[in-house]
Amino acid sequence: MKFHLFKFVFFLTFSFFSNYEASGQSYAQFKSVQVDFLLDYFDSKNEELKILLLGGDVSIIQRDNLDGIVSHNKLVTSKFDMNDNVWPMSAYYGGDNYVVLDSHYNVIFSQFALSSSDNHELFNKLPDLEYVSLIANGDNITVDLSSNFKLKEFVLKNGSLNKVVLPKSSAVEVISAVSGSIGEIVNLDTQNKLISLRVGSNLKNISDINESLSLERLIVFPRDGIPEGLKVSTIKKIKHLMLYDDNENDINGFDNLNHLNTLLLVNMNVEKVKLPSTLKLFDFSGVENKRMPEFPNDSELLELYISNTSISKINELENLGELKMLSIYSMPLKEISGIEGLHKLERLDIEYTDLDKIQGLGKLNKLTYLKLRDNKFKELSALTGFKSCEYIDVSYNVISKIEKDVLSGFFGCPIALFGNPVYDNADYSLETKLIKLSETGTFDE
Repeated sequence: MKFHLFKFVFFLTFSFFSNYEASGQSYAQFKSVQVDFLLDYFDSKNEELKILLLGGDVSIIQRDNLDGIVSHNKLVTSKFDMNDNVWPMSAYYGGDNYVVLDSHYNVIFSQFALSSSDNHELFNKLPDLEYVSLIANGDNITVDLSSNFKLKEFVLKNGSLNKVVLPKSSAVEVISAVSGSIGEIVNLDTQNKLISLRVGSNLKNISDINESLSLERLIVFPRDGIPEGLKVSTIKKIKHLMLYDDNENDINGFDNLNHLNTLLLVNMNVEKVKLPSTLKLFDFSGVENKRMPEFPNDSELLELYISNTSISKINELENLGELKMLSIYSMPLKEISGIEGLHKLERLDIEYTDLDKIQGLGKLNKLTYLKLRDNKFKELSALTGFKSCEYIDVSYNVISKIEKDVLSGFFGCPIALFGNPVYDNADYSLETKLIKLSETGTFDE
Protein backbone atom coordinates (compact mmCIF):
# COMPACT_ATOMS: atom_id res chain seq x y z
CA MET A 1 0.00 0.00 0.00
CA LYS A 2 1.40 3.34 -0.96
CA PHE A 3 0.49 5.44 2.01
CA HIS A 4 -0.19 9.16 1.93
CA LEU A 5 -0.26 11.50 4.88
CA PHE A 6 -3.51 13.01 3.68
CA LYS A 7 -5.72 10.40 2.12
CA PHE A 8 -8.48 12.85 1.41
CA VAL A 9 -6.49 14.20 -1.52
CA PHE A 10 -7.48 11.01 -3.31
CA PHE A 11 -11.03 12.30 -3.62
CA LEU A 12 -10.23 15.99 -3.57
CA THR A 13 -7.61 17.32 -5.96
CA PHE A 14 -6.96 20.98 -6.07
CA SER A 15 -4.65 23.69 -7.34
CA PHE A 16 -3.40 26.84 -5.69
CA PHE A 17 -6.57 28.67 -4.88
CA SER A 18 -7.78 32.26 -4.87
CA ASN A 19 -9.98 33.39 -2.00
CA TYR A 20 -13.05 35.51 -2.13
CA GLU A 21 -15.44 36.55 0.62
CA ALA A 22 -18.84 34.90 0.33
CA SER A 23 -21.23 37.68 1.15
CA GLY A 24 -23.99 36.91 3.64
CA GLN A 25 -22.41 33.67 4.86
CA SER A 26 -21.16 33.17 8.38
CA TYR A 27 -19.98 30.50 10.76
CA ALA A 28 -23.46 30.43 12.34
CA GLN A 29 -24.82 28.68 9.24
CA PHE A 30 -23.01 25.46 10.10
CA LYS A 31 -22.67 25.65 13.87
CA SER A 32 -20.82 22.64 15.25
CA VAL A 33 -20.10 21.55 18.82
CA GLN A 34 -16.66 20.30 17.76
CA VAL A 35 -15.83 23.55 15.98
CA ASP A 36 -17.05 25.59 18.97
CA PHE A 37 -14.78 23.60 21.26
CA LEU A 38 -11.74 24.08 19.01
CA LEU A 39 -12.33 27.79 18.50
CA ASP A 40 -12.61 28.36 22.25
CA TYR A 41 -9.53 26.22 22.84
CA PHE A 42 -7.32 28.06 20.36
CA ASP A 43 -8.75 31.43 21.43
CA SER A 44 -7.60 30.64 24.96
CA LYS A 45 -4.11 30.02 23.57
CA ASN A 46 -4.30 33.16 21.42
CA GLU A 47 -3.46 31.06 18.37
CA GLU A 48 -4.97 30.94 14.91
CA LEU A 49 -6.91 27.93 13.68
CA LYS A 50 -7.78 27.36 10.04
CA ILE A 51 -10.85 25.28 9.29
CA LEU A 52 -11.46 23.61 5.94
CA LEU A 53 -14.69 22.10 4.69
CA LEU A 54 -14.73 19.07 2.44
CA GLY A 55 -17.44 19.18 -0.17
CA GLY A 56 -18.21 20.34 -3.67
CA ASP A 57 -16.66 23.75 -3.01
CA VAL A 58 -14.03 23.61 -0.32
CA SER A 59 -14.41 26.41 2.19
CA ILE A 60 -12.06 27.93 4.72
CA ILE A 61 -13.02 29.62 7.95
CA GLN A 62 -10.47 32.25 8.87
CA ARG A 63 -10.35 34.33 12.02
CA ASP A 64 -11.23 37.97 11.51
CA ASN A 65 -11.54 40.22 14.55
CA LEU A 66 -13.04 42.97 12.37
CA ASP A 67 -16.28 41.04 12.00
CA GLY A 68 -18.42 42.09 14.95
CA ILE A 69 -21.33 39.77 14.21
CA VAL A 70 -19.34 36.54 14.11
CA SER A 71 -17.08 36.69 17.15
CA HIS A 72 -14.48 34.22 15.92
CA ASN A 73 -14.59 34.06 12.17
CA LYS A 74 -16.10 34.93 8.90
CA LEU A 75 -16.53 32.43 6.09
CA VAL A 76 -14.14 32.61 3.18
CA THR A 77 -14.61 30.10 0.39
CA SER A 78 -11.87 28.68 -1.75
CA LYS A 79 -12.60 27.11 -5.10
CA PHE A 80 -10.39 24.27 -6.26
CA ASP A 81 -9.84 23.38 -9.91
CA MET A 82 -10.51 19.64 -10.14
CA ASN A 83 -8.50 19.40 -13.36
CA ASP A 84 -5.22 20.79 -12.06
CA ASN A 85 -2.43 19.15 -10.11
CA VAL A 86 -2.82 17.84 -6.58
CA TRP A 87 -1.64 20.22 -3.88
CA PRO A 88 -1.14 18.33 -0.60
CA MET A 89 -2.61 20.18 2.37
CA SER A 90 0.64 19.74 4.29
CA ALA A 91 2.63 21.62 1.66
CA TYR A 92 0.24 24.57 1.61
CA TYR A 93 -0.38 24.93 5.33
CA GLY A 94 3.04 23.83 6.62
CA GLY A 95 3.09 24.07 10.40
CA ASP A 96 -0.26 25.84 10.81
CA ASN A 97 -2.99 24.63 13.14
CA TYR A 98 -5.89 23.49 10.99
CA VAL A 99 -8.71 20.99 10.82
CA VAL A 100 -10.87 19.55 8.07
CA LEU A 101 -14.62 19.07 8.48
CA ASP A 102 -16.82 16.56 6.68
CA SER A 103 -20.23 17.41 5.23
CA HIS A 104 -21.78 17.15 8.71
CA TYR A 105 -19.18 19.56 10.14
CA ASN A 106 -17.45 16.87 12.15
CA VAL A 107 -13.68 17.18 12.48
CA ILE A 108 -12.12 14.32 10.51
CA PHE A 109 -8.57 15.68 10.17
CA SER A 110 -6.43 17.75 12.50
CA GLN A 111 -2.95 19.22 12.49
CA PHE A 112 -1.89 20.82 15.75
CA ALA A 113 1.34 22.13 17.22
CA LEU A 114 1.37 20.99 20.85
CA SER A 115 3.52 22.13 23.75
CA SER A 116 4.09 20.60 27.18
CA SER A 117 1.51 22.93 28.75
CA ASP A 118 -1.31 22.07 26.31
CA ASN A 119 -4.32 19.92 27.09
CA HIS A 120 -3.28 16.75 25.34
CA GLU A 121 -6.68 15.14 25.91
CA LEU A 122 -8.36 17.56 23.52
CA PHE A 123 -8.68 14.73 20.97
CA ASN A 124 -11.28 13.08 23.21
CA LYS A 125 -13.60 15.92 22.22
CA LEU A 126 -13.18 15.00 18.54
CA PRO A 127 -14.60 11.46 18.22
CA ASP A 128 -14.84 11.56 14.42
CA LEU A 129 -11.12 12.12 13.82
CA GLU A 130 -9.66 9.86 11.16
CA TYR A 131 -6.33 11.61 10.51
CA VAL A 132 -4.10 13.26 13.11
CA SER A 133 -0.90 15.18 12.37
CA LEU A 134 1.17 16.67 15.19
CA ILE A 135 4.15 18.93 15.76
CA ALA A 136 5.49 18.47 19.29
CA ASN A 137 7.15 21.48 20.94
CA GLY A 138 8.26 20.40 24.38
CA ASP A 139 9.10 17.44 26.62
CA ASN A 140 7.06 14.70 28.30
CA ILE A 141 4.08 15.15 26.01
CA THR A 142 1.47 12.39 26.13
CA VAL A 143 -1.23 12.26 23.47
CA ASP A 144 -4.43 10.45 24.39
CA LEU A 145 -6.28 9.08 21.36
CA SER A 146 -8.00 6.27 23.27
CA SER A 147 -11.48 7.60 22.41
CA ASN A 148 -10.80 8.14 18.71
CA PHE A 149 -12.13 4.82 17.44
CA LYS A 150 -12.32 6.04 13.83
CA LEU A 151 -8.63 6.96 13.73
CA LYS A 152 -6.88 5.70 10.57
CA GLU A 153 -3.59 7.62 10.48
CA PHE A 154 -1.38 9.20 13.11
CA VAL A 155 1.63 11.26 12.00
CA LEU A 156 4.23 12.99 14.16
CA LYS A 157 5.79 15.53 11.80
CA ASN A 158 8.41 16.83 14.22
CA GLY A 159 9.47 16.70 17.85
CA SER A 160 9.25 14.01 20.51
CA LEU A 161 6.32 12.42 22.30
CA ASN A 162 6.66 10.55 25.56
CA LYS A 163 3.61 8.41 24.91
CA VAL A 164 0.78 7.94 22.42
CA VAL A 165 -2.32 6.09 23.62
CA LEU A 166 -4.18 4.48 20.72
CA PRO A 167 -7.78 3.27 20.82
CA LYS A 168 -8.31 -0.47 21.12
CA SER A 169 -9.74 -0.63 17.64
CA SER A 170 -9.09 -2.14 14.24
CA ALA A 171 -9.17 1.10 12.26
CA VAL A 172 -5.60 2.44 12.51
CA GLU A 173 -3.66 1.80 9.29
CA VAL A 174 -0.68 4.19 9.48
CA ILE A 175 1.57 5.39 12.32
CA SER A 176 4.53 7.53 11.32
CA ALA A 177 7.13 9.52 13.24
CA VAL A 178 8.46 11.47 10.27
CA SER A 179 11.16 13.60 11.88
CA GLY A 180 10.59 12.86 15.53
CA SER A 181 10.37 10.03 18.02
CA ILE A 182 7.73 8.32 20.11
CA GLY A 183 8.77 6.78 23.43
CA GLU A 184 5.83 4.40 23.76
CA ILE A 185 2.74 3.48 21.74
CA VAL A 186 0.08 2.07 24.06
CA ASN A 187 -2.24 -0.57 22.52
CA LEU A 188 0.05 -1.02 19.52
CA ASP A 189 -0.39 -4.80 19.70
CA THR A 190 -4.18 -4.47 19.20
CA GLN A 191 -3.94 -2.68 15.84
CA ASN A 192 -4.64 -5.64 13.56
CA LYS A 193 -5.22 -3.42 10.52
CA LEU A 194 -1.97 -1.50 10.89
CA ILE A 195 -0.23 -1.56 7.51
CA SER A 196 2.53 1.05 7.77
CA LEU A 197 4.71 1.89 10.79
CA ARG A 198 7.62 4.34 10.97
CA VAL A 199 9.26 4.74 14.39
CA GLY A 200 12.61 5.13 16.12
CA SER A 201 14.44 2.23 17.68
CA ASN A 202 13.97 3.86 21.10
CA LEU A 203 10.32 2.76 21.13
CA LYS A 204 9.94 1.06 24.53
CA ASN A 205 7.37 -1.49 23.42
CA ILE A 206 8.97 -2.32 20.08
CA SER A 207 8.47 -6.02 20.88
CA ASP A 208 4.77 -5.43 20.15
CA ILE A 209 5.74 -5.36 16.48
CA ASN A 210 5.09 -9.02 15.71
CA GLU A 211 2.89 -11.49 13.86
CA SER A 212 -0.29 -10.11 15.48
CA LEU A 213 -0.05 -7.06 13.20
CA SER A 214 -0.76 -6.93 9.47
CA LEU A 215 2.28 -4.77 8.76
CA GLU A 216 3.33 -4.40 5.14
CA ARG A 217 5.73 -1.47 5.61
CA LEU A 218 8.12 -0.96 8.54
CA ILE A 219 10.81 1.70 8.95
CA VAL A 220 12.89 1.79 12.15
CA PHE A 221 15.23 4.76 12.44
CA PRO A 222 18.35 4.64 14.61
CA ARG A 223 18.44 5.82 18.15
CA ASP A 224 20.59 3.20 19.90
CA GLY A 225 20.92 0.54 17.22
CA ILE A 226 18.44 -2.23 16.37
CA PRO A 227 16.66 -3.09 19.64
CA GLU A 228 16.74 -6.65 20.93
CA GLY A 229 12.96 -6.75 21.19
CA LEU A 230 12.45 -6.47 17.44
CA LYS A 231 12.02 -9.94 15.91
CA VAL A 232 12.05 -9.39 12.17
CA SER A 233 11.27 -13.01 11.32
CA THR A 234 7.85 -12.80 13.01
CA ILE A 235 6.49 -10.02 10.75
CA LYS A 236 5.26 -12.48 8.15
CA LYS A 237 3.25 -10.11 5.93
CA ILE A 238 5.92 -7.43 5.60
CA LYS A 239 6.58 -6.19 2.06
CA HIS A 240 8.78 -3.13 2.62
CA LEU A 241 11.37 -3.05 5.40
CA MET A 242 13.93 -0.37 6.25
CA LEU A 243 16.28 -0.69 9.23
CA TYR A 244 19.13 1.46 10.54
CA ASP A 245 21.80 0.27 12.94
CA ASP A 246 24.57 2.65 14.01
CA ASN A 247 26.13 -0.13 16.09
CA GLU A 248 26.86 -2.33 13.06
CA ASN A 249 25.15 -5.35 14.61
CA ASP A 250 24.20 -8.51 12.75
CA ILE A 251 20.52 -9.16 12.15
CA ASN A 252 18.83 -12.03 10.36
CA GLY A 253 15.54 -13.75 9.69
CA PHE A 254 14.78 -12.06 6.37
CA ASP A 255 14.71 -15.38 4.49
CA ASN A 256 11.50 -16.29 6.36
CA LEU A 257 9.69 -13.25 4.99
CA ASN A 258 8.15 -14.65 1.82
CA HIS A 259 6.27 -11.45 0.95
CA LEU A 260 9.28 -9.16 1.31
CA ASN A 261 9.66 -6.98 -1.77
CA THR A 262 11.92 -4.09 -0.68
CA LEU A 263 14.73 -4.26 1.90
CA LEU A 264 16.93 -1.32 2.95
CA LEU A 265 19.63 -1.97 5.55
CA VAL A 266 21.58 1.16 6.50
CA ASN A 267 24.90 0.92 8.38
CA MET A 268 24.46 -2.80 8.94
CA ASN A 269 26.63 -5.88 8.52
CA VAL A 270 24.92 -7.96 5.83
CA GLU A 271 27.71 -10.47 5.09
CA LYS A 272 25.80 -13.34 6.73
CA VAL A 273 22.31 -12.17 5.89
CA LYS A 274 20.09 -14.72 4.14
CA LEU A 275 17.72 -13.12 1.69
CA PRO A 276 14.35 -14.35 0.39
CA SER A 277 14.06 -15.10 -3.31
CA THR A 278 10.99 -12.82 -3.54
CA LEU A 279 13.07 -9.70 -2.93
CA LYS A 280 12.86 -7.17 -5.79
CA LEU A 281 14.94 -4.28 -4.38
CA PHE A 282 17.88 -4.54 -1.98
CA ASP A 283 19.82 -1.52 -0.71
CA PHE A 284 22.58 -1.88 1.87
CA SER A 285 25.45 0.10 3.35
CA GLY A 286 27.93 -0.21 6.21
CA VAL A 287 31.71 -0.02 6.46
CA GLU A 288 31.79 -3.34 8.36
CA ASN A 289 30.90 -5.10 5.11
CA LYS A 290 34.02 -6.48 3.39
CA ARG A 291 32.21 -8.90 1.11
CA MET A 292 28.82 -9.33 -0.52
CA PRO A 293 26.00 -11.39 0.99
CA GLU A 294 24.90 -14.57 -0.76
CA PHE A 295 21.89 -14.39 -3.04
CA PRO A 296 19.51 -17.37 -3.47
CA ASN A 297 19.69 -19.40 -6.68
CA ASP A 298 16.14 -18.42 -7.64
CA SER A 299 16.58 -14.72 -6.82
CA GLU A 300 14.01 -12.38 -8.38
CA LEU A 301 16.05 -9.29 -7.51
CA LEU A 302 15.58 -6.42 -9.99
CA GLU A 303 17.49 -3.58 -8.29
CA LEU A 304 20.66 -3.71 -6.17
CA TYR A 305 22.16 -0.64 -4.46
CA ILE A 306 25.48 -0.87 -2.57
CA SER A 307 27.11 2.12 -0.88
CA ASN A 308 29.68 3.12 1.74
CA THR A 309 31.06 -0.37 2.37
CA SER A 310 34.63 -1.75 2.61
CA ILE A 311 34.12 -4.16 -0.30
CA SER A 312 37.08 -4.21 -2.71
CA LYS A 313 36.05 -7.16 -4.88
CA ILE A 314 32.67 -8.27 -6.23
CA ASN A 315 32.19 -11.67 -7.84
CA GLU A 316 28.89 -12.82 -6.31
CA LEU A 317 26.62 -11.90 -9.20
CA GLU A 318 25.92 -15.32 -10.71
CA ASN A 319 22.44 -15.67 -9.15
CA LEU A 320 21.23 -12.23 -10.25
CA GLY A 321 20.07 -13.01 -13.77
CA GLU A 322 16.90 -10.91 -13.36
CA LEU A 323 18.78 -7.77 -12.30
CA LYS A 324 17.92 -4.59 -14.24
CA MET A 325 19.64 -1.96 -12.11
CA LEU A 326 23.03 -2.15 -10.35
CA SER A 327 24.35 0.82 -8.38
CA ILE A 328 27.72 0.85 -6.58
CA TYR A 329 28.70 4.01 -4.73
CA SER A 330 31.59 5.20 -2.55
CA MET A 331 33.66 2.12 -1.71
CA PRO A 332 37.24 0.86 -2.35
CA LEU A 333 36.15 -1.44 -5.18
CA LYS A 334 39.04 -2.51 -7.43
CA GLU A 335 37.60 -5.54 -9.19
CA ILE A 336 34.20 -6.69 -10.38
CA SER A 337 33.50 -9.90 -12.28
CA GLY A 338 30.39 -11.65 -13.51
CA ILE A 339 28.89 -8.59 -15.18
CA GLU A 340 28.55 -10.54 -18.43
CA GLY A 341 25.94 -12.79 -16.80
CA LEU A 342 23.53 -9.95 -16.07
CA HIS A 343 21.73 -10.29 -19.41
CA LYS A 344 18.71 -8.21 -18.35
CA LEU A 345 20.75 -5.32 -16.92
CA GLU A 346 19.52 -1.96 -18.25
CA ARG A 347 21.41 0.50 -16.07
CA LEU A 348 24.84 0.33 -14.43
CA ASP A 349 26.06 3.05 -12.03
CA ILE A 350 29.53 2.80 -10.49
CA GLU A 351 30.72 5.97 -8.75
CA TYR A 352 33.51 6.94 -6.35
CA THR A 353 35.46 3.66 -6.42
CA ASP A 354 39.02 2.53 -7.29
CA LEU A 355 37.84 0.58 -10.34
CA ASP A 356 39.99 1.05 -13.47
CA LYS A 357 38.57 -1.60 -15.78
CA ILE A 358 35.41 -3.54 -16.41
CA GLN A 359 34.79 -6.50 -18.70
CA GLY A 360 31.73 -8.10 -20.21
CA LEU A 361 29.78 -5.01 -21.24
CA GLY A 362 29.63 -6.24 -24.83
CA LYS A 363 27.39 -9.13 -23.79
CA LEU A 364 24.76 -6.93 -22.18
CA ASN A 365 22.39 -6.26 -25.06
CA LYS A 366 19.81 -4.46 -22.90
CA LEU A 367 22.25 -2.11 -21.17
CA THR A 368 21.47 1.44 -22.29
CA TYR A 369 22.68 3.66 -19.44
CA LEU A 370 26.26 3.50 -18.18
CA LYS A 371 27.56 5.80 -15.46
CA LEU A 372 31.21 5.32 -14.42
CA ARG A 373 31.81 8.64 -12.71
CA ASP A 374 34.68 9.45 -10.30
CA ASN A 375 36.62 6.20 -10.66
CA LYS A 376 40.16 5.36 -11.88
CA PHE A 377 39.58 4.60 -15.58
CA LYS A 378 42.56 5.65 -17.70
CA GLU A 379 41.20 4.95 -21.16
CA LEU A 380 37.92 4.39 -22.94
CA SER A 381 38.97 0.94 -24.13
CA ALA A 382 37.37 -0.23 -20.88
CA LEU A 383 34.04 0.26 -22.65
CA THR A 384 34.90 -1.93 -25.64
CA GLY A 385 31.91 -3.87 -26.88
CA PHE A 386 29.24 -1.66 -25.36
CA LYS A 387 26.94 -1.27 -28.37
CA SER A 388 23.45 -0.53 -27.03
CA CYS A 389 24.18 2.72 -25.23
CA GLU A 390 21.88 5.72 -24.94
CA TYR A 391 24.07 7.57 -22.46
CA ILE A 392 27.62 7.20 -21.10
CA ASP A 393 29.11 9.22 -18.25
CA VAL A 394 32.82 8.71 -17.53
CA SER A 395 33.35 12.13 -15.96
CA TYR A 396 36.09 12.72 -13.40
CA ASN A 397 38.25 9.71 -14.18
CA VAL A 398 41.88 9.90 -15.39
CA ILE A 399 41.29 9.36 -19.11
CA SER A 400 44.11 11.01 -21.03
CA LYS A 401 43.42 9.88 -24.60
CA ILE A 402 40.55 8.98 -26.90
CA GLU A 403 40.83 5.83 -29.00
CA LYS A 404 39.12 6.36 -32.34
CA ASP A 405 38.34 2.67 -32.82
CA VAL A 406 36.55 2.54 -29.47
CA LEU A 407 34.49 5.68 -30.04
CA SER A 408 33.41 4.64 -33.52
CA GLY A 409 30.94 2.21 -31.98
CA PHE A 410 29.05 4.88 -30.06
CA PHE A 411 26.97 6.36 -32.87
CA GLY A 412 24.00 8.26 -31.38
CA CYS A 413 25.27 7.98 -27.82
CA PRO A 414 26.18 11.09 -25.78
CA ILE A 415 29.42 10.72 -23.82
CA ALA A 416 30.25 12.88 -20.78
CA LEU A 417 34.02 13.34 -20.29
CA PHE A 418 34.13 16.33 -17.96
CA GLY A 419 36.92 16.36 -15.40
CA ASN A 420 39.26 14.04 -17.33
CA PRO A 421 42.73 15.14 -18.49
CA VAL A 422 41.71 14.55 -22.10
CA TYR A 423 38.90 17.06 -21.67
CA ASP A 424 40.61 19.57 -19.40
CA ASN A 425 43.74 19.75 -21.57
CA ALA A 426 42.01 19.75 -24.95
CA ASP A 427 41.04 22.75 -27.03
CA TYR A 428 37.44 23.72 -27.62
CA SER A 429 37.22 21.44 -30.68
CA LEU A 430 37.03 18.24 -28.59
CA GLU A 431 33.46 18.96 -27.52
CA THR A 432 32.54 19.66 -31.15
CA LYS A 433 34.06 16.33 -32.20
CA LEU A 434 32.13 14.43 -29.53
CA ILE A 435 28.87 16.07 -30.57
CA LYS A 436 29.59 15.15 -34.18
CA LEU A 437 30.31 11.58 -33.08
CA SER A 438 26.97 11.26 -31.33
CA GLU A 439 25.13 12.67 -34.35
CA THR A 440 26.97 11.13 -37.31
CA GLY A 441 29.04 8.26 -35.97
CA THR A 442 32.30 9.77 -37.21
CA PHE A 443 35.16 11.14 -35.14
CA ASP A 444 37.89 13.23 -36.73
CA GLU A 445 41.35 13.13 -35.14
